[in-house]
Amino acid sequence: MISQIGNITKIFTVTMMSKFKLAWPEGHFSEVVKALHDSKYCIYGKGTQDGTSYHISARVVHDKEMSDVTKPFLTVPTYYGGSLEHLCYLIHYFWLSWKWMVDFNQGKTTDWGSGYDLAAETIARSLKYHLDAFGHVVREVRNYRKSHGSLPPRIKTLGEWMIRRKLELEEAGIEKLMEARNDGYFAKDILNDADFFGTCLFSRHG
Repeated sequence: MISQIGNITKIFTVTMMSKFKLAWPEGHFSEVVKALHDSKYCIYGKGTQDGTSYHISARVVHDKEMSDVTKPFLTVPTYYGGSLEHLCYLIHYFWLSWKWMVDFNQGKTTDWGSGYDLAAETIARSLKYHLDAFGHVVREVRNYRKSHGSLPPRIKTLGEWMIRRKLELEEAGIEKLMEARNDGYFAKDILNDADFFGTCLFSRHG
């Protein structure tokens, strides 16, 4: 009976979480570290506006050497430009923080001294969360352009990222997320609810 209740609870949680695109990395720390190790270290940003479009670029970093080549990477509607730039900034911020922590730890990524383990894990999970969010945004925009031949009028994953940041729900569990959803926060629209989104970008740091 207990196992059946556990299975039902698990199915319910998975079903509810499927309503959201983003998720805080909950796996073992070593899995998070491996995912970061396998990720290409890029610096995204340097946005430019062209009419109703906003373009960001990418530069690849090889070890500690930065490529001199800046390539166009992603285009979004202008009204998403500030949000996308802030996401790019946070990725760069956490990459630098993670690289510094690893260098400080003499190159070790999983064996941390007392007092540093929590900081390292928080930085690593934060970096992966923002990288995952960025990946979702890129796929959503590119898939829409491939299917429709134009920019998406709404970028749902970027909207969710903004809302979760505004409400400090990056690490929230399903109960808090559903509470915010039931209160109508995840139905907010960047154009129709400009006042709500207007202060969400720089209300928090790190």
